[in-house]
Amino acid sequence: MRWPLCNSAARGDNVQALVVALKEERLAGLTSLLTNILLRASRSGSIAMADAVALPCNFLSVALMAFRTLCNALFLDVEAIQGLLRAPDLCMEVYHLVSYLLRFCLARICDEREQATEELLDEVVLFVGLFVVCNPRNQDVLLWGKSPTILQLLCEFPSSYIRDPLRLETLLPTLLSVCYDNHCLLEVNTTGLFVERPLLPFFQDVLESSVELPDQQEERSFSNRHALENRFPRELWQSASEQLCEHVYPS
Repeated sequence: MRWPLCNSAARGDNVQALVVALKEERLAGLTSLLTNILLRASRSGSIAMADAVALPCNFLSVALMAFRTLCNALFLDVEAIQGLLRAPDLCMEVYHLVSYLLRFCLARICDEREQATEELLDEVVLFVGLFVVCNPRNQDVLLWGKSPTILQLLCEFPSSYIRDPLRLETLLPTLLSVCYDNHCLLEVNTTGLFVERPLLPFFQDVLESSVELPDQQEERSFSNRHALENRFPRELWQSASEQLCEHVYPS
């Protein structure tokens, strides 16, 4: 499963060598780095209890660059990096990091709109979509743990985020990847009203505009990294649309 890389300059003979290096170095230890930072900020030894006040002043920028790197690695070879992140220790780190960062970012943007926090939230949302797309085992991670699960957090974004078209262009393709071909996740997704409003209309609009020329599609996109065609295989669009319609309008 591959689709066009968001950065065409990254294509070439060195891409596979880079992916191999990332696998051998376990993604440069990025998930372990963030995990250790959060553990040091937690008196109980639990990432979930990390005190935001105790985090280093550069935590937002470090976390942003770490998740941006993880997303770029997934864009290079989504299946290879998904498989690497499925390793028991890395998968557990991913679960705890995503769960904490979603709660951390959502709490901050509800209190005060902050660009750095919103950028980190966008990157975490983008990462989740790439982590689970067409991968049932990784999809299951979104239901781990106590409520609110990662999936529930994704379905409970504040209205200030949902009203922003640029933010929706990040969130909705992730939700599509989350619930595609997974009835259980689709059911939970429905509770957040994203299947009927606005995920289904969004996806139908994308299908209708898929006949546009590539440069027209690029112009309407917030970023190539966030565009649906770079995050969900085009050959599955029709199938995904049918699944959403069947769930929203059961016969």
